[in-house]
Amino acid sequence: MIIIIAVSAYALSRPSGVVLPDYLNRCIPEKGKLAYSSNFQLQILVNGANFTIPAGIGVLSQTCVRPIHTFVAKTGPVTIYVDSDVNRTYTLKDFFLVWGATYGSTYATFNKDQIFTYQADSTHQLVMRQVLANETLVDPSFENYPLPKGGNTATNPGIQISYG
Repeated sequence: MIIIIAVSAYALSRPSGVVLPDYLNRCIPEKGKLAYSSNFQLQILVNGANFTIPAGIGVLSQTCVRPIHTFVAKTGPVTIYVDSDVNRTYTLKDFFLVWGATYGSTYATFNKDQIFTYQADSTHQLVMRQVLANETLVDPSFENYPLPKGGNTATNPGIQISYG
């Protein structure tokens, strides 16, 4: 009986399931050539306040990291890493799916109408912007935004998502 209770408690304490497509539900090979290696900054604002993006998104163990991942938790812009031996276009939706698989299904939701549990309505807007060196541009692509295939936080546009 104690074992059943312990297993049930463990199962209920884990993040709720997000089914990842095969191209995200895999470990990056520790050695070998990468077809896709990039990083960029992401910032999320909710009602004007920075939303903390946690460390360890997409990190399953020291030897298993998914193609999209974070290492450091931060309030404000955080670096998102995209590394893969598969040559494909990853999108912002893929990042949120991996976040949801790591921390619970609430974090898998992002589109033009909603981020997490925050829904756009007549008093709350959801806006996505590309932050470039000298300008900030509103970007209407939301979850379909293609993640950069090369470069780093100095060369790639940052992304800012704001709700409020």
